Amino acid sequence: MPDFLFTPSPNEAAIRFLKDKPVVSRTVFDGLLPELRARAFTIAGITNMGVLRKLRDRIAELPAGADWDAIKGDIAAELSPFMGTDRTAALRRAELVLRNTGFQAYSVAHYKTLSAQTDVFPYWEYDDADDGRVRPAHAALDGKIFPANADFWKTHFPPWEHGCRCNVIARTADDIAEIQAAEESAKTPLEARRVITGERLDRAEKDGVLWAEENGIPRQIDIRSPRQKHGGSGYSFDPSSLEVSLEDLRGRYDDETWATFEAWAKQTRIPEQERTVWQWLDKDGDGAPARPVRPAPRARRVRPALPAPIAPVQPVAPAPIAPIPAPVVPGVPAPAVTLEESLARINLPLDRPATPADMRALLDELREDSPVPLSDVVREIRGRSFGVASTANLTTWTREFMDLVPASVARQLPKLEIIAAPLSDRGQYFKGGTLKLSTTAIATEEQARRTLWHELAHWLHRERPGDDPWVKAIAAHFTARTAGEEMLHLEAYSRRTSGKRDKWYEAYAGRIYLYAEEQTHLGLEVPTRYAELLTMQPEELAKFWNDPTVRETLLITLRGFYTNA
Repeated sequence: MPDFLFTPSPNEAAIRFLKDKPVVSRTVFDGLLPELRARAFTIAGITNMGVLRKLRDRIAELPAGADWDAIKGDIAAELSPFMGTDRTAALRRAELVLRNTGFQAYSVAHYKTLSAQTDVFPYWEYDDADDGRVRPAHAALDGKIFPANADFWKTHFPPWEHGCRCNVIARTADDIAEIQAAEESAKTPLEARRVITGERLDRAEKDGVLWAEENGIPRQIDIRSPRQKHGGSGYSFDPSSLEVSLEDLRGRYDDETWATFEAWAKQTRIPEQERTVWQWLDKDGDGAPARPVRPAPRARRVRPALPAPIAPVQPVAPAPIAPIPAPVVPGVPAPAVTLEESLARINLPLDRPATPADMRALLDELREDSPVPLSDVVREIRGRSFGVASTANLTTWTREFMDLVPASVARQLPKLEIIAAPLSDRGQYFKGGTLKLSTTAIATEEQARRTLWHELAHWLHRERPGDDPWVKAIAAHFTARTAGEEMLHLEAYSRRTSGKRDKWYEAYAGRIYLYAEEQTHLGLEVPTRYAELLTMQPEELAKFWNDPTVRETLLITLRGFYTNA
């Protein structure tokens, strides 16, 4: 735990980092490139810029030596009006905001110091909080030593997950030689050795897997960052990118992506600074060295270029970059986009097997350049303060789903109320916009995310009118696929669950609801089960895509994420 959290020793670098952050709305924050988001300040669900400014300035007093509990209480008081009457929830949220933002500020200052001393300390050791409340992946990294210039630190420099309290210790070459000599002398198994290099380093960086020893047994431990787990979305903190210039940042992106971002940044204002996003970023005022940019034939969906590898390793496709809001040109309608056009753009014909890279491209193609703000479609998200059904997780996963839904479609549906509650089923959706996720029947984040997307697909499907083209297409597909089949009690479900088994990849997709109010939407569990596939890793999704019987239904489901379904 950093000293400034407990002792009144001013950390000027941390103070500057916090005070220099402009306060922005969530919409502006989501529009920033991933490398830029840690430079700005916002809190999900808070739309009052005055409150955000007050919170930022109060948190900046922490590294100056202010009292932790006093600041936490003040933050909770400011958050309470946005969280109902639950004082405990406000305090827990205040703790998370303070810990994340304050520790980020400390880490930025610490990173600068470490980076300036790599000639003396060329290795960094991972150090967890060691208090019994450390997550398994963080505990597995405790005591492990990586080269200071390793790409590993771009995804795992603390705090690399919400609430992370770990630290980094500098190590000299002599330290490393001594540790390695002792392990060699003791014939320590390779997987138990502390210095991570070679193949172990490659696996940690590329796959998010730590080859380690636990209780004397060699095993592979999942240490993927949130963005690695969720295909490019989720929490991310990389202090090495915080001072990247516009010129260097431009070099990381293709012409179309950069042109779209630049146009958006030049027309989007930061009220607090009375200037645009571009003016805030262009500290030298020269707009960064220009280079020819061909007019993009279409700026609706954005795909990143592959970054140049820093070391000579096997090329690995990076996680997709978060979508960037495209500029709005008054009087010019958005181009019509169909699923067929999307598949053609990413060169994914249906007569050849798809690869994981194809699936990454497909998911990126689905993401909207101008996703609907959550405040436009979500009335409330009421999760737990921690755990798989936490408010933070539910907000992140809902945002990921909404990134796929055209704003014009989402705004026609009732606003959502998302609640974590004790349920025997994993999730439930009630007509009118109420969605419940179980806090008792779900054990993992993967289950929670899939279940949430399942219920959100109900919202996308059931709240459209019965004569909607997508609703009719699903009903027609269901009828054609199950023609002549008898109603069955579907295996692995209660006797009250009836349906037609057909060739669905999962039996529950064939469920038929016998309630009169549901008969206008035949095939209710088709878009839900097939939307769940989109939460999978590209490797798994490719396997389903390459099964023609699955792909046939998946394609129909995907049409629901286009305006002209």
